[in-house]
Amino acid sequence: MLKPLLDGLNAIYGPIMFIVGIAGAVFMVKSGVGKSASEVQANAIAALREEMDVLKGRIDNLKEENKRQERIIRTICSALKMKGIAITIDGETINIDETGHRKSTTVVRIQDKDEDK
Repeated sequence: MLKPLLDGLNAIYGPIMFIVGIAGAVFMVKSGVGKSASEVQANAIAALREEMDVLKGRIDNLKEENKRQERIIRTICSALKMKGIAITIDGETINIDETGHRKSTTVVRIQDKDEDK
């Protein structure tokens, strides 16, 4: 009487364990993929923030370099003005006026390297 009951339980136990095993595997894969996707997203956000900080630093450096070059240009213009040469920079145009025994005006257009081609 006990043997047919145990055989019946064994017949049910195998498929139930198979279904439980598949469900466990699906759950493990699903939670692992979700976890790794969120980790990848967090890593990407951190990398983008780091790159943004680097770019902000570069912008700050370029602003300082621009200020330095503007000071140099003002100094050169001031020194040339004392020598009788007035330089006016307006956008892409540079006007050079020589005051002295020979008066002349020269207008030079600033060009990028790409425009020369």
